[in-house]
Amino acid sequence: ILYTSGTSGQPKGVNVTEANAFATAVNFGVIGRVGHDSVFLCDAPMFHVIGLITNLRPVLLKGGTVLISAGFDPGDTNRRLADPALGVTHYFCVPQMARMLREHPGFAPRLWTSLLALFTGGAPNPAADVLWWLEQGVPMVDGFGMTEAGTVLGMPLEAERIAGKAPTVSLRIVDGAGTDVAPGETGEIWLAGPNVTPGYWNRPQETARAFSEDGWFRTGDMARRDEDGFVTLVDRRKD
Repeated sequence: ILYTSGTSGQPKGVNVTEANAFATAVNFGVIGRVGHDSVFLCDAPMFHVIGLITNLRPVLLKGGTVLISAGFDPGDTNRRLADPALGVTHYFCVPQMARMLREHPGFAPRLWTSLLALFTGGAPNPAADVLWWLEQGVPMVDGFGMTEAGTVLGMPLEAERIAGKAPTVSLRIVDGAGTDVAPGETGEIWLAGPNVTPGYWNRPQETARAFSEDGWFRTGDMARRDEDGFVTLVDRRKD
């Protein structure tokens, strides 16, 4: 059970089954190109989906290595990413942590020779910041997900290739009546798949509100999708 408050401020316990965790591991494993030789550095707390699921399950599923720190410290993380003996290939953080890394005196991305990509999520990541990292030679992969569904969407590791949605996720963008909107129109993201939670712990009414009659999870996130399938997040429904 992982607790999340979303944007409502009221914590809810999300039931994450073994099947959910496995599907998330597959999703991130594909988007993040995780293999048996991958080395994850985990600074995230284990009460959060990024720490307990995203940082552990994909790499362990492939037989790779995960290094678990006592917590995020920009100096320590900079040193670990630059340490060839550790050979960190994957690092996941929120955008605020990425900014703290680049503002630290020990920031030297040229030494991050083993790093496949810096993965971000959990908060909006301005396009200007993503471009800045790319200009430093550090692939930044920004993703979209949530406690209730794990990794859902992700940027490609190669800028010229589009990764799209994660492989075990079904995604719709609908209007207030639950009808799919036309390309370019804004609607709410609905999700389905083995990665999606069955509901909230001891919150039957909240669980009922979270799902449509035919079983789609209502994320509350507003977005639009263009003719080529690019999804742009716009806002929260409540906002």
